[in-house]
Amino acid sequence: MTPEEMIGHRISGVTASWFLTVEVQVRELLDVWLDLDGLEQVKIHAHSGIQLSHEQPPRPYEMPELGGVVEVTDGTPAPLAAVVGATVTGTLQLAQQPNGFATGFVLVTTSGSVAIVDVGDDLAIGDWADHRRWRMARIAAET
Repeated sequence: MTPEEMIGHRISGVTASWFLTVEVQVRELLDVWLDLDGLEQVKIHAHSGIQLSHEQPPRPYEMPELGGVVEVTDGTPAPLAAVVGATVTGTLQLAQQPNGFATGFVLVTTSGSVAIVDVGDDLAIGDWADHRRWRMARIAAET
C-alpha cells in the first residue's frame, strides 16, 4: 500500500494503539489505523520509514515483560481525529535532512494537512502547518 492509494477516499475514523507504562502512566504511540471509505482499514507503523498495510487493530493486551499494557482507543491521535470526515486530496513525501532518508508523508485533506513521520522508529503525527516542530526534527518535504 502507498500513501497515494488513499487519495480520493474519505476518512471515516481513526484508531490507535498506545503502550502505557504501569508505574509512571506514560503513553507512547505504537500504531494507527485509518478507516477510509472504499478501502480496507489502513495500518500505519513506524519501522525504518512508515509502513502501510491492511490490518485490523488488536484487542488491548498486557506486556508484563515491559511493565505495561497496550491500549487501543478510537478517535486518537488528535491530529488525525481532526480530519475525520475529510477527503484525502493529496500526499507529500517527507525526508530526514540532510541525508534525504524517506521518513514519512503528509496526508493532505479537505480539512487540513497531517504529517505522519518515523522518528527513530517512533511514530510522530502532527499538524503539517507546525513548521517549527518539523524543522527542529529536521524533516522536510522532498522536492
